[in-house]
Amino acid sequence: MARLHWICRRAGRCVHILFALYPAWPISFWQLVALGMETARETPTISGLFVIAGERMWGKWIWVAGLFLTIVVWWKRGKAWDRRSLIDVSILAGMMIAPVGWSYDQVMLLFPLLRIVEWVTNGFLARKDAVTVVLVLIISDAATFYERILTPNEVWYFWVPLLVAIVYAFAWRRRQTRLLTLAPKTA
Repeated sequence: MARLHWICRRAGRCVHILFALYPAWPISFWQLVALGMETARETPTISGLFVIAGERMWGKWIWVAGLFLTIVVWWKRGKAWDRRSLIDVSILAGMMIAPVGWSYDQVMLLFPLLRIVEWVTNGFLARKDAVTVVLVLIISDAATFYERILTPNEVWYFWVPLLVAIVYAFAWRRRQTRLLTLAPKTA
């Protein structure tokens, strides 16, 4: 309980600092959502992919459907998740459907990626699974460098959060399976 109070105090201080540095931020944010969403943006997300495909309405508003889906999933299952997993999944989902953003925003994927690295290095994954995860991540990193040479268009980086989410889900499931097999048997 004391930790929760500490977090709330820190969050309150951050909000005070934000208001002190930029008092009009709520209005600015509302204008971005209300007016800025009038234009569909080619972002490196599924929203941007819809815009490129000509589905501008889906590109502008898919995040609302994603928000409702997130609320339903959290309501049904998320309350039992630990905070770190909730943060990882939130980042992955947000990076996939965000209506605004650029490929350099994908640096936020470091949080779920570091969790995967933790599972690999601490032996929570079987050796074969760990090697598979590491190879997929290295190959995808090389592919993004190569892709940057071929195309400067941001929207074609939509696959990076999707791939990280798939690798995260794979590693999480394999970790759960391994933890169950390694757990001491009680008779």
